[in-house]
This record gives sequence, structure tokens and C-alpha cells, in this order.
Amino acid sequence: MARLLIKAFCQVHNAIPNTRLALIGDGITRLDVEKKVEEEGLRDYVLFAGKVPHEQVSLYLGLADVVVAPYPRMDILFWGSPMKIFEYMAAGKPIVASNAGQIGEIIKDGETGLLVEPGDITATAEAILYLLRNSDVARALGNRARQAIIQQYTWGNYIQNLVDVYHFAISQTSTRNL
Repeated sequence: MARLLIKAFCQVHNAIPNTRLALIGDGITRLDVEKKVEEEGLRDYVLFAGKVPHEQVSLYLGLADVVVAPYPRMDILFWGSPMKIFEYMAAGKPIVASNAGQIGEIIKDGETGLLVEPGDITATAEAILYLLRNSDVARALGNRARQAIIQQYTWGNYIQNLVDVYHFAISQTSTRNL
């Protein structure tokens, strides 16, 4: 993910030289990503925050103009935790994300974020640039994403959905036993 984001950020930074990128988290690819940042001459424009305590994530999100969840094209069905997407939405931030797995079910393209094809670096960069250049659109997407979280994706809604599934399963079992 970070490698894709660095490649897209190169295009963004070439178009808008005062842009900055903050990478939150750590992992086995960090050294490779740092090397790529150095090679591209972007060291002064990329912050490697590393692991951040969960209670501080909102501080970093608060600084962001656009948040990005890029995923590569995969030959298998992507199924990962959408927690990052939910955090972005809850923060009311405009989102650019790869249309992979359940992400396309959570983010409505053009309504609660912008979706791009997985692995498409140019489309990712163009979507980021579009939001940076159109702050009213970015703000509206972020606001609608936040409303979607409040209306659809709270823990209360999740619990109610589980209860509904159980009630349906019980009703189906009861019907078959008659």
C-alpha cells in the first residue's frame, strides 16, 4: 500500500510542490518505502510517523486534507478490515480508496469518497489532486462520509444487524420444524 501511495504522491507533489505526505504505521516494507522516498527526492515532504497509539490517530487525521487507502490489483478476492476506512469516514475526511473487496460497498463513489481501480497509481494521484484543487467537493465528500458512519456503521447498527440475522435464522428454523 505504501509503495503505491509514494508513487502516486510523486505525481501529486510534481503538480503541487508544497504538498506533504504523512505515513502512519509501521511494517516490513518501511525500509523499502523510505528508500523510494529518498530516491524520489521527497525526504523533506514525507513524514514517517511510525506506530502511533490509537488515541493519537485522530490528531494525525485532523491534519490531513485528503486520506488515501490504496491497494494493489490482486488475483484473489480482497478481504481485509475496513477499520481504516471507517476511521477516515468518522473523521469526516475526503477519501480516495481502491475499489477492492468490501471497500466499494462502504464508500459510494462520488458520494462518500472517490474510488479508483486497485493498483492504478495515476488514477489515485488524479483523484487526490482533484480533491486538493476542489476543497468544496472534498468537504462535501467528507461530511457525507461522516453522516454515513453515523447513520449506518455505528456499533449499535452492527448489533441490530446481528440481532436481525439471528431472528431471521430462528424464524427459518421454526418454519422448517412445522
